[in-house]
Amino acid sequence: MSRSGDNAIGPRRLASNEARGVGAWMLYDVASSAYVLVIPAMGFSVYFRTYVVPDAAEADMLWGVAVALPLALAGVLAPLLGALFDHARDRRLPLAWLTLTCCVATAALWSVERGEVARAMLLFGVAHLAYVLAFSLYESWLPRVAPHGREGLVSGTAWGLGFVGSIACLALILPLMRGGLGEDNVASYRLAFLVTGAFFMLLGMPAVLRLARPESPLAGMGVRAAYRNVVATLVSWRSETTVARYLLAYYLLNDAIVTFVFFMAIFLKVTFGVTVEQLLWLTVLFHLVAIPATMAFGWLGDRIGLLPALNLTLAVWLGLILLMALGTGPHVPLALVLLLGLVIGSSQALLRAIYSRLIPPQHAAQYFGFQTLAGRLSAILGPLLFGVVSSATGNQRLAVLSLLVFMGLGAWLLGGLRAEIAAASRR
Repeated sequence: MSRSGDNAIGPRRLASNEARGVGAWMLYDVASSAYVLVIPAMGFSVYFRTYVVPDAAEADMLWGVAVALPLALAGVLAPLLGALFDHARDRRLPLAWLTLTCCVATAALWSVERGEVARAMLLFGVAHLAYVLAFSLYESWLPRVAPHGREGLVSGTAWGLGFVGSIACLALILPLMRGGLGEDNVASYRLAFLVTGAFFMLLGMPAVLRLARPESPLAGMGVRAAYRNVVATLVSWRSETTVARYLLAYYLLNDAIVTFVFFMAIFLKVTFGVTVEQLLWLTVLFHLVAIPATMAFGWLGDRIGLLPALNLTLAVWLGLILLMALGTGPHVPLALVLLLGLVIGSSQALLRAIYSRLIPPQHAAQYFGFQTLAGRLSAILGPLLFGVVSSATGNQRLAVLSLLVFMGLGAWLLGGLRAEIAAASRR
């Protein structure tokens, strides 16, 4: 792969003022993770499906549309926004505006009443679109703030601290949500959205403003020029295929990972009869394992190599899948949660670190935009295949085994990039 011109890896040593921004960069992960847990994953999704929508038969369909639309739009916009971001004179401003938009829209969900379906979908759509685009820009800062050779440690530590942020925000809102959605508690329940927006803003905005302002030699560009830049990047991948092959591997691996995110709780409940209370305790245990494990795998990636460390997590994923497919007994759910905590953040943090080494740092935001696109697309196929196999066979264990296809192909593609990843690590 050629390393010259715009698509060259270029010098990876960071200016000291940018390296000092690593603390602020990690703080943003802490802030943004609270939004993910409370709004799309737990609190607002339950509120929307069981309280806002008057017709229970339409609730799942409407929630699916509410989630799919901002994800699809973000996937299309992320590379273009990234190209504009790479040429911005102060890259903090777009990230700050998107963060502020997400926080305000999240807090505004507090005012959504029963039956206000369109308003709920609009506010959530704005919040989630802003979050996905902001997080893509945030991730593109990794090659600018992480000292060369420490991308794994920085990425893993930030991801691990993100779990800490989730727990901290959960502790704040648990008294508000504990009473459920009964008429005597629904007003308190809604306050959780206001608290989450404030949590994200109070930690996220200072984190953005504390990031060092990069001294970019690139001049500002308009939308048309940014579009041409994105097209030129895609054309260049005909001859320089490393990034394209990585994105395909990431797409396949992420297919499996997001399926676990969407279906693990359902699997434990249906296959093993785990109660809601047990799921809550298992969620706490998951976070307690995921925090140190993600940090440790990031450190290990810098010691033994990012790809070997990732391969270790993939071996754990293999064991997890086989245990889900074949395991029986009362202790299997506990073992599954422990294994999931070991690898779900670790794999994603290591993939982020690998990508940050492969891409040209002067175009990091555009390239992370392409990864955002791949991630949004991968949120479709894996869960869809799982659902189809489970429905057709009536057996969730067989559906789990279908994920081996994604994991195997993704690992094989990454293995073919071993030389390129090693070469990028030596720069």
